[in-house]
Amino acid sequence: MPLANIQFQEAAVECLRQSIRENRFAHAWLLFGPEGTGKSLAALGACEALLCMESPGEGCGHCMTCRRIHQRTHADVAWLSSERVQVERGWEELKTSSKQPSQEIHIEQIRQLQERLHIRALEGGYKVAVILHAHEMNIPAQNALLKTLEEPPAKTVLLLCTHKKELLLPTVRSRCQALGFKPLPSAFIAERLVASGISEPKQAARLAEAAEGSLGRAQRMGEGWLEFQEETEAEFFSLEAKAVGGLLAFAQKHGSSRAAAEQCLDALLVALARKVKALAKEGGESNRRQVLRWLQGYERAEGAKVAIVQRNGAPRLQMEAMLLEMFLEPAGV
Repeated sequence: MPLANIQFQEAAVECLRQSIRENRFAHAWLLFGPEGTGKSLAALGACEALLCMESPGEGCGHCMTCRRIHQRTHADVAWLSSERVQVERGWEELKTSSKQPSQEIHIEQIRQLQERLHIRALEGGYKVAVILHAHEMNIPAQNALLKTLEEPPAKTVLLLCTHKKELLLPTVRSRCQALGFKPLPSAFIAERLVASGISEPKQAARLAEAAEGSLGRAQRMGEGWLEFQEETEAEFFSLEAKAVGGLLAFAQKHGSSRAAAEQCLDALLVALARKVKALAKEGGESNRRQVLRWLQGYERAEGAKVAIVQRNGAPRLQMEAMLLEMFLEPAGV
């Protein structure tokens, strides 16, 4: 995947290309942005640009070097990820006896990577390590990686890809050159969903809008999510007429697990955004108050999601607090 083939990320790609061209490529990069926006493809392209002899600084995509990089068989390019990512991408079969693959990158993997990076490049160029879903490194793994980030071996490059950079230690983030990837156009996401057979055109457009520029998120949702979103939206707005018991029941139902709470909050964020947009379009003083109210609701839903997903908050308790604030506390106007 040459850098020139990456779509809708012109600024990020040009930054990588120019850094290579001017021989000032940082030893560590943090590629961040919404899931499924081209970060791993850009990392692949950067590997080709650094190592390709046919088209230095860009990568040709078809020479033996580029093909081996793409196939993950190049001796000077290391790929690191959790067992979950490896299984999902079809790179490895599940090796553990547990039902679920590990969702963490462990310190042992970092130590093995460090040993590999201290070996001289077999083909005389750069040694590159790509860490996918870098936020899945547990704390010991991140602390272990700091040594390499602070004292990298000669001609070594690390490319950390993540859609949750907040889960990385500040010390890790600060030692990397940050490179942001922007959300993808909804029309492109819808087109990809249809082309891959995930959804029909009409439903694909709705999924693309709900995914907020993340192709990975849209692919994960699937058409069943639309039905869930509509049901959850109707259930949520019916809480207006219910007492505290109804709010707690909703929180208990949708806060049964971290995954259930995240799915519910994703649906509520779509519903609240739609509500605000419709009220704002109608105009009027009464609607202005409602716009402010549901904007606050949107912020509270976002806060609950951050607390649950990124800060290990208790799902049911976070959902309860959010609903009580939304429906029982007076909105500031």
